[in-house]
Amino acid sequence: MLSLPKMYNINVKVEENTMKMLLINLMYIGDLIFMTPVIRDLKLHYPEIELSILIDRKYEELLRYNPYISEVISIDKKGADSGLAGYYRVIQDIRKRRFDIVVNLHGNERSTIFTLFSGARYHSGYAPKLLGKFLGSFVDLNRNVHQVEAYRQTLKETMGIRESAGGMEIYTGSEALQHASVMWQEIFKSSPCQVIGLNTGGSWPTKRWGTQQLAKLADMILAEGYGIAFFGGPMDRDDVAAIISKMTIRTNNAPIGVFTERTSLLEYAELVKKCAVLVSGDSGPMHIAVAQRVPVISIFGPSDSVRYRPYGKGVVVKANLKCLGCGRHQCNDHACMKEIQPETILDYVKFYTASCVA
Repeated sequence: MLSLPKMYNINVKVEENTMKMLLINLMYIGDLIFMTPVIRDLKLHYPEIELSILIDRKYEELLRYNPYISEVISIDKKGADSGLAGYYRVIQDIRKRRFDIVVNLHGNERSTIFTLFSGARYHSGYAPKLLGKFLGSFVDLNRNVHQVEAYRQTLKETMGIRESAGGMEIYTGSEALQHASVMWQEIFKSSPCQVIGLNTGGSWPTKRWGTQQLAKLADMILAEGYGIAFFGGPMDRDDVAAIISKMTIRTNNAPIGVFTERTSLLEYAELVKKCAVLVSGDSGPMHIAVAQRVPVISIFGPSDSVRYRPYGKGVVVKANLKCLGCGRHQCNDHACMKEIQPETILDYVKFYTASCVA
């Protein structure tokens, strides 16, 4: 029989040298990268805690080699582990691990149910307002700061965690490093200059810059003597093909690497690390680049640039429109992206890199 804890326990104190703790975050690539400073903060503040993470199976590799994590627990949230039967299996799996502390950094109904029925002694984190009355007390997500800072505030409020030095991070492992090195050398072995990364993807159609604008930017980058590395997933294949078809510079002799759809997330992390700068819309790959200390020129439209801007070296480029940050996944106008000009992006590329023109 599953028992319902009375409330989230705020101001948790770690009472023993060794306690088992679970962080829950079933969201996307960027959200998991945002969580990495908190993971480091926790282990440096409480080194004896056995820290586990519950995440979506699609993104398990992102945290696979993180040295601060004892166990990555992954679930198929849109497949076998969805629905009531799936929830029950996940809850049973959590309960058998006998966690002392569970912190919910997702805050939707599913993650809150997992937290409530986890069997843990202490709970904290986010929850929907409708479920808040069952919790007694919970942490309100601060939407006025970067998401990394919001996560850190939550752990400070609930467990007194002090912030450690450094930003987001990703650990890739030797296999991804080797594969990425081989792929890079195949294209850029004799390239005389720096390579600019172009990430064409975005989880919402409205986050994507137009293929015509990207094609013009690519031509301008090549004319300056830089190389180009295209990045993206399977959904970006057609866009990259369209961009290349619209370019006017002959691409058969130009230093262009098309890594779209060819890499794992960790291989991408190693490839983008080799770029002088990345041009990208708001996306998971953008945040991976930031974690790899690559300067990012980020193009923002419908998403919130305060919460999701590059948390590191980079710049936010956005139009001067009242509708910015609307959160819409569909838009008939798309003016926020159409107003961003390739010349503006090229100026920032030059700012972050040395000119390649002799």
